[in-house]
Amino acid sequence: MELKDGISSAQAQTEPDRARNNPTRKSSGLVAFRSMLTGPWSSAITWAAVTYVAVVSLMPIIMTPYLQDDTLNRTPPQLTSDPNATHFSVFLEVTHAWMSRQGRFMPGAVALRDFVFTFFNTRETYKLYLFFLSMVLLVVVGLLTTRVTRRPAVFVPTMLCLCMTWSLRVWADALDTFHGVVPITVLFSLLSLLLVLNARRSWMLIAAGVFWSVSLVTYEVAILLTPVMCLVLWLTRADQGLTTRASVLWRQAVFIVPALADGLFVVWLRTQVIVEPVPAYRVNLDVRAVAETFVKQLSAALPLSQYWYPGVAPPDIPVRLVVISLFFIGLPVGVALIAARSGLCAPSPRAIATVAVVGLGSWLASGVLVAVTLRWQETLPPGQGYLSVIWGYVGVSLCSLSVWLWLAQRSTATRSSLVSSAAFYSWCALVAVTVSLTFVANLTIASTLSYPAA
Repeated sequence: MELKDGISSAQAQTEPDRARNNPTRKSSGLVAFRSMLTGPWSSAITWAAVTYVAVVSLMPIIMTPYLQDDTLNRTPPQLTSDPNATHFSVFLEVTHAWMSRQGRFMPGAVALRDFVFTFFNTRETYKLYLFFLSMVLLVVVGLLTTRVTRRPAVFVPTMLCLCMTWSLRVWADALDTFHGVVPITVLFSLLSLLLVLNARRSWMLIAAGVFWSVSLVTYEVAILLTPVMCLVLWLTRADQGLTTRASVLWRQAVFIVPALADGLFVVWLRTQVIVEPVPAYRVNLDVRAVAETFVKQLSAALPLSQYWYPGVAPPDIPVRLVVISLFFIGLPVGVALIAARSGLCAPSPRAIATVAVVGLGSWLASGVLVAVTLRWQETLPPGQGYLSVIWGYVGVSLCSLSVWLWLAQRSTATRSSLVSSAAFYSWCALVAVTVSLTFVANLTIASTLSYPAA
């Protein structure tokens, strides 16, 4: 009897040791967390996280006051000396002034300014409009990458990569000022590409042509994206069922014809300018000045460029705010990026390359006109970008997305190595930390602009 009790006692004493040394039980928490990210709840987790992160990341836009040209532009009819001026007369006057004095054709920008400041006539409604404009633009970019890769799961990492670059600035900033002229241009340009890629009826091609034409006469940078649009149509021709060069060229004509017409008209306008252009619109092709300005404009699209390449001193970021952001922003981003991989059927290398082409083309195009303009060669600070930097935001984000897609594909392959998995998780962590720091920087800048120190 004593021997039996001793054996039972020994078994009881070794149970905790057996549990402690059992690797299955030891890693049960990790297994549960991993199953949550790869199981049936992964889709709900990713969508909840991306919605939360996108809304929170863009909220600082709403905090900002009227800045720069907005302080005057919000009263368009009073811009002229005519007390009987109307919205239409101001539109005609300003459009004609741009054409005759600067050789620029931007009726879309003039009409948008008048509409925005007439309809959104308080700071709160105006900033809310800019907030939703950025949100819609992010969604359209996500839909475009989803269409290019033919993988719905790509939408989530696209949105998160965009949040990594969407930055408020202490210098010229088109996100929270200038009546959303650049975000509208980017939105209409990418929407036209999305329509052409999905075109199954002629009306979709017509609508794409209209959106593209409007973007061309709203902000000039759009015309530089014409080769990128045509290249994307060529790379995705098989997905669209286009088997002949003629069928591809027909769709490319949606972008080529309006761009050619607009470009020729602007060239003619430049020959008809009645006064000497001011430095803001004068071209200077000095190689060194162009190269330096081009690099500054491109670098401004990189995350946190105001801090690691400072030309205008940004406000200091409190360390405590960084810690809070890493927990409440970075953690959901990292979880969503990892969970998104579980629902991702690996896209083709051609699809990943197409995403990279759109990204690189957008990034490079954002710097061309700024680089050749005399005023920005003389005044553009390091780490800051002029308004077209928003195209750069989209470009850098899509380049980052293409890296994520490639690493996700490598890490889930049958013969994936530990290095591939480590690289994927490291990239997710890098994106998560960068999104957190970008949000903190945006929040700090918005607070400084709204509540300047006495």
